Amino acid sequence: MLKVDKKVLRKKFLKIRENINNNKESEILLNKKILNFFKNLRNNIVAGYISVNHEIDIFDSMTKIVNNNTLCLPEVVKGNQKLNFNKWYVDSEMVTGLFRIPIPKEKEPIIPNYIIVPLVSFDKKKNRLGYGGGYYDATINYLRKNNKNLKTIGTGFDEQECSSVPFEKFDEPLDMIITPSKIFK
Repeated sequence: MLKVDKKVLRKKFLKIRENINNNKESEILLNKKILNFFKNLRNNIVAGYISVNHEIDIFDSMTKIVNNNTLCLPEVVKGNQKLNFNKWYVDSEMVTGLFRIPIPKEKEPIIPNYIIVPLVSFDKKKNRLGYGGGYYDATINYLRKNNKNLKTIGTGFDEQECSSVPFEKFDEPLDMIITPSKIFK
């Protein structure tokens, strides 16, 4: 039953995300909040993402965070449940990876200590609903076992908030969620 609930919620919130108006205004507000969070953080390894499928765009903040931190992007590798991360530079040549996700052409593996995670939906308890592949959950679980200081930050539009996201034993709650108007800590 729980999986059906997630599938129904996923379909509902993907449609909501697809139809959100004023994306640019919301993205500007969200990027300001991300930059404010990272303004005093230096020498960290931050995993961002290049938005696809109507995800909220964090590219503007990534181009500024990279000035004081190392940035990387996730890569889904066929046959591997955990994501790989490769260094990203503003001028990195990009190619299309699995699921049409842009990835750096040049592979420079690195392990982040901050992960900015796109959302399909979320709740106030910082539970996240993703696309259903479990890649971020498996990756976060693995990295948390090896780095107790790992920080995870979900990003999404306000309209993606749900009263309650179904939670299963393999799901990994986030440390923080940032939307254009709110921060859940």
